[in-house]
Amino acid sequence: MILLDTDHLSVLKYDEHPRCRALRERMGRSQGPFFATTIIAAEEQMRGWLAKIHGAKDAEKQVAWYDQLAWLIEFLADWQIIAFDQPAAEVGCAMGYPEGKARQSVWQFLNKVNDRRVSSLRRFAKALGIAVRDLF
Repeated sequence: MILLDTDHLSVLKYDEHPRCRALRERMGRSQGPFFATTIIAAEEQMRGWLAKIHGAKDAEKQVAWYDQLAWLIEFLADWQIIAFDQPAAEVGCAMGYPEGKARQSVWQFLNKVNDRRVSSLRRFAKALGIAVRDLF
C-alpha cells in the first residue's frame, strides 16, 4: 500500500497540470499493490473547501465552492481511506504528542517508517552494486 497525503490529493485534482501528469505517471510505474489515503488527509481537504464555502460573500461563489466539495466527495469514494484509530492515536501519544496533536504524528511516523525502508533499500542496492532505481 502506498499512502498519499493531502498535497498529493491536491495535485491529483488538476488533471491537466504538469505536476498531476507527473504524479500519475509515477503512480502508474509504481510496484505498490494499491494506493490509499488517510481520513486525516480527507478531513484536511474537506476543511479547505468548507472554509471557502463559509468565507464566500455571496451565493454565487458558494455554488462554485460546493461544486468543489461535491467533486472531492466523489473523488474520495474511489479511494481506500485508512482510519485514524486507537492504535494510531496511541502511536502519536507514545511519540510525545498531546492528545489533540496525536493525529499529526501519524504522518510523521509513517514518513519515518518509509525513510527507514528507503535507507534499507539503498544499503541493499549498494551491497549488490546496483542503483536503487534498478530495483523497481
